[in-house]
Amino acid sequence: MNSPWVTTVQITKYLKISSGSFAKQIDLFSLGEHYIRIYPKNPRSPKRWHLPKVEAAYKAAQFIK
Repeated sequence: MNSPWVTTVQITKYLKISSGSFAKQIDLFSLGEHYIRIYPKNPRSPKRWHLPKVEAAYKAAQFIK
């Protein structure tokens, strides 16, 4: 991957979890640090995730080793 910013589909495949399980753990992540919205003024906008920071948050929460 060239950019650290990936789609929800890409990050769930990378972490090997379902999108539903990932959505339930949204409280682990913060806007601006772990993810951004493509259209910032739209709260339902698709997100782009910062892969290294999301992976680090998952490790800190002990979901992956």
